[in-house]
Amino acid sequence: MKKTKLGKWIFVVPVIAIILIGFYYFSDNKKNQDNVVKIDSDEKIPTILLQEAIKQNISVTEKDVDNAIKVLIKQANMTEEQYYSFVSTKYPNLDEFKAKIKDNLKIIKLINENINWSVINVTDEDVDKFIDENKEMMPIEQLKNDSVFKEKFYKLAKQQLFQKRQQQLINEYVSEILEKNLEK
Repeated sequence: MKKTKLGKWIFVVPVIAIILIGFYYFSDNKKNQDNVVKIDSDEKIPTILLQEAIKQNISVTEKDVDNAIKVLIKQANMTEEQYYSFVSTKYPNLDEFKAKIKDNLKIIKLINENINWSVINVTDEDVDKFIDENKEMMPIEQLKNDSVFKEKFYKLAKQQLFQKRQQQLINEYVSEILEKNLEK
């Protein structure tokens, strides 16, 4: 895949991925784990992606790790003390937890540096098509009669469709790496 400057997405996607990975590692609920980016669905996959990150000389600093943890603390709506207490139930050694975050950040960085996010474009026509395909679930009358609601709905729908396309690109990239790895 073509490499590209990611602009604002270099910040958005890692935050989303960190949150998803955080849910995976701290959830005993298998249902939540299934919704995580597919990189965590098989224990071999993160290892293969991490090896690819190493091959591509992708590095993560301690500051990156600390910033990611701050994001997780904020998303968990906890104090730092509460969060570390929570983390200690799964990782008694804080260095082990930070190493896991560092590995995950390398995978996120690998994905961000190898996916061309600029190919994603969601138009009003895409939203119209989505609405048409899901009529039974849509507030059709409100969309017709309330322009403020319609504007907000379209904005939210575009975000959702954009995230879906992001996930598709991530899945395609991960599949490419796995296929290359299997060929060896």
